[in-house]
Amino acid sequence: MVSLTSLGLKLKSRDSPPAKADSDVVCEALMMELECQIKEIERINREGEREKKRMANIADYSWLISTPQKSFEIPQMERLALEELASKVRPEDSGNVISEFRGIVEGIPRDVKEIPQVMRCIIDKHLLERSQHSEESTFRWLTRSMSQLRTLSNHTSGKVYPATDDLELQERPEPRRVKSMSDFSRSRELNMSV
Repeated sequence: MVSLTSLGLKLKSRDSPPAKADSDVVCEALMMELECQIKEIERINREGEREKKRMANIADYSWLISTPQKSFEIPQMERLALEELASKVRPEDSGNVISEFRGIVEGIPRDVKEIPQVMRCIIDKHLLERSQHSEESTFRWLTRSMSQLRTLSNHTSGKVYPATDDLELQERPEPRRVKSMSDFSRSRELNMSV
């Protein structure tokens, strides 16, 4: 097989595939996590059934059946709704969503049909928390801005009046340095005047 680079041809940057949007990447990651957890739960359920049959001394002839068991598939409308919700999750929140989802699913044995609903609830929870947090931060920003505007508008005059303490400080001569360090500026003035 001949590659493009061996022929002297290179892909230009405009020929490279376009980068995916962050929302698409997050959506794919969350949906892949959901599918992996569904497969894992199906595997655990099959092993549990085999173990029950073995413990009950029931003959297992499932190896004679050549058709593989059909795995659970999320209904199309539910999948589309989940993808739409997952695309609203910010990339920085996706790790939290996945870790919370894993914690809930791995902690309790569940039916496979419940897993998409668990994912939906977790995503809804994170989106609700984000909207409440953004409303609070917007409210804080508005109150801070309004208080700053009030303090600026309360000053009717643009003049600055110095305090009396400042005038007294300006009239005092600077004290000479005594023991710590000699005053070179004064000695230069004395040498130049001589």
